[in-house]
Amino acid sequence: MISLGIHEKALEVQSRRTQLISNNLANADTPGYQAQDIDFRAVLANAAGSDSNNIQLTANIPLWMPNHGEKNHKHYSINSSHGLTSSSQFRTPSSPSLDNNTVDVSMERAAFAENNLRFNATLTFINGKIQSMMKALRGE
Repeated sequence: MISLGIHEKALEVQSRRTQLISNNLANADTPGYQAQDIDFRAVLANAAGSDSNNIQLTANIPLWMPNHGEKNHKHYSINSSHGLTSSSQFRTPSSPSLDNNTVDVSMERAAFAENNLRFNATLTFINGKIQSMMKALRGE
């Protein structure tokens, strides 16, 4: 088996984050829906210091909102089918809505685009690593 290090876990977290952001966008008009996200940097920082086959996050990871001085400590665990446990949190809205929906569509789109760039960069790195290994095996 090829060891991809932290990049394998990064793809799992990025995939889960894509699901959360997609759910947020899909529920932008649902009254009372609370937007959720994963703190990607904190998950990878934790993964880098732990066993690569057993990542578990249980601590609160505060999300800071731009121009908003409060931390959001509401969170719950999400278990993926790959055994990855990450801390998903509800976002603190930058401007509250009358129906208690905390989805900010422009912020979600930006987060989705950022996550997509990270996902593609990780795939590119993994592809390069596999190609290098294939060349080494062929003696090139």
